[in-house]
Amino acid sequence: MILKRLAEGVRNQDWFVVMLEVLIVVVGIFLGLQVDDWNEGRKEQNIEQTVLVALQNDLAASVVSLDAAIVDKNLVQSRLLELAGLAPTGFASIDAKTLDTLIFEGLFETGIYRVQNDITGNLKAAGKLSLIQSDALQRQLIIIGQLTEGSRSIETDYSNMQFQNIDPYLLANYPLRRGAQLDDRGAALPPPMNAKTFDYAEFVFSTQTQNIIFTKFYLGNGSLENITALKDGFLEAIKLIDRQLKPT
Repeated sequence: MILKRLAEGVRNQDWFVVMLEVLIVVVGIFLGLQVDDWNEGRKEQNIEQTVLVALQNDLAASVVSLDAAIVDKNLVQSRLLELAGLAPTGFASIDAKTLDTLIFEGLFETGIYRVQNDITGNLKAAGKLSLIQSDALQRQLIIIGQLTEGSRSIETDYSNMQFQNIDPYLLANYPLRRGAQLDDRGAALPPPMNAKTFDYAEFVFSTQTQNIIFTKFYLGNGSLENITALKDGFLEAIKLIDRQLKPT
């Protein structure tokens, strides 16, 4: 219809009609492109919202996991501090059960945190990181990715020290008996040993045991700082997502 009127205008040299029809066509095309862009933008926004909701759930679950790991690591660190603070003076007055608990929870327990969900890596692999429009959130996810890699490296060193050095030494020099005991809260305790058959002082104050205590405490501090920073990074990302999901 428009083309017919346009052709008639040209034949009749009615340039006003020609320009008007051309303008109508141009405006129509422009509006059509705008609607397409708007529809595409809405699709991308909906996809982003879906990604953000899933990401927020992953982050929240990871925070719960990190909280548990931090509790475990703090227990190990506190027991190592207690072992490091023992002195030969008055050592004989400490009962075997207390010493067993310190040795078991400080030296045998690992407190190793293994990254279960590489959130940033998974987003990159799925091609979804670019769907996030917030520059601040993208930067935060990059920081989380760096902390995750750092955690892998630190925990690898920590676990290698535990399994390759500490455990063989303990199994050879600390005759931990098998069997379960429960404390007043129903938690498992290491089986007590007879102080008459095992010299706790010689074991605790030996150079190798002292080196293990301080080395494990030092590496444990680095691990604890890293996963605490990782948790803080997750919480900051959750805040940024909350802002993105709030209706404007």
